[in-house]
Amino acid sequence: MTSEFKIVADWLSGTGVSNEFRSTKNRQEFEEGDLDTIVLHYTAGGEARTSASFLASDHTKVSAHLIIGRDGGIFQLIPFNMKAWHAGKSEHQGRVGMNRYSLGITMDNAGILEQIDQYYRSWFGGRYTADKVVYEKHHNHNHLSYWHKYTDVQISTCETVCKLLVDHYNLKFILGHDEVAPERKTDPGPAFPIAAIRQRIFGKEKNPIPAPIARSKARLKSVS
Repeated sequence: MTSEFKIVADWLSGTGVSNEFRSTKNRQEFEEGDLDTIVLHYTAGGEARTSASFLASDHTKVSAHLIIGRDGGIFQLIPFNMKAWHAGKSEHQGRVGMNRYSLGITMDNAGILEQIDQYYRSWFGGRYTADKVVYEKHHNHNHLSYWHKYTDVQISTCETVCKLLVDHYNLKFILGHDEVAPERKTDPGPAFPIAAIRQRIFGKEKNPIPAPIARSKARLKSVS
């Protein structure tokens, strides 16, 4: 895979990349040897620019390194050598608190939807037609649900950026928020082909999907 992006001094550079919204609240660098993971999220909110502005604000306690819009455009909020606040209470292979070990990439996507007549509605009031929706079972659930589709260019951009980051920083894992915080989170959800992307980048299914769990306390909205 040939990347149209490059990394210069821990900032992504390339067509469609914006540093318009820079978070100044994240000031802690990764400890040497700790960074080895990407955690993928959806915004479960409005469009990418609005989410970038929100996550970069000094008044919010969440953040992410990148936001990828539905047109493939990218907002970088935090340099890759700094920790972001994206994973919250999380764990992977015995390590607790994945902000310490991971880069956070968030994609503009409404997440889980509710069918209302001929439309599908998000928790924040967005309305979507059937061609923007998939009906699938989340690996942490035992029932089918409606999910907002990702765009092809969004998926392609995410994969390209993940491959670049894996190669540049010698990363070992690409995980969903729903894999490191399965009792709380559902992102990036079944509409995102995370297993296929891992297969193409690592050459095998490096991060097997965990068994389904009870979801009674799941929160569906934030990326924190």
